[in-house]
Amino acid sequence: MTRGPEEAQAIASLITDAFCECQSSVQADVGRLSGEIYRRVDIEGRSLEAAAAAAGLSMRDARTVLFLFRRQMAGALAGSILASRLPDTD
Repeated sequence: MTRGPEEAQAIASLITDAFCECQSSVQADVGRLSGEIYRRVDIEGRSLEAAAAAAGLSMRDARTVLFLFRRQMAGALAGSILASRLPDTD
């Protein structure tokens, strides 16, 4: 069954609207999870295996989430250090 351009556009719009509505909640959940993994592993000194199990993640997903969180933290830290060292140009 082939769909016409109008029908295909309507389906694409429905999918896009649904994605946009839940995108912020998904991002918040991922941010919360990554912060939780980071806290358990890097701050509390727990093993990644224990942190993954507590969060209900596979080891692969926990490793990926932790890597991405660490990278974001490093970027934010570097940015704040650079911003504090730049002279005022008023």
